[in-house]
Amino acid sequence: LDDSPHLGYAPMVHNGKPVYCIFLVKELLDRMKEYEWLDDLTDSVDVYTLIYTPDVDTLTLVQVNFEFSPTGRITSRDRQFSYTSIQASDRWVSWLVLTIIFLILSA
Repeated sequence: LDDSPHLGYAPMVHNGKPVYCIFLVKELLDRMKEYEWLDDLTDSVDVYTLIYTPDVDTLTLVQVNFEFSPTGRITSRDRQFSYTSIQASDRWVSWLVLTIIFLILSA
């Protein structure tokens, strides 16, 4: 697979494949469409988004994967990971102390 820059962004290599991590905004999406970013060589597209729910102080990572088969079939998978505030946990003080110790030792 080609790991040259695309739309000015160099890829990271993950599991031997180039991965392009880009914050999508309308202007960038227009450029991607112009350069035909989905073509016959595209085998998968991963979309990630973070959703914050302030009422319950929860941060959720949503991942949607679209896989394109050589025959034209598109399959999708999705996963969600939710995290609540650790400050509400009874282990908050332990986590904070360990984090401070880690930061001191890594400096």
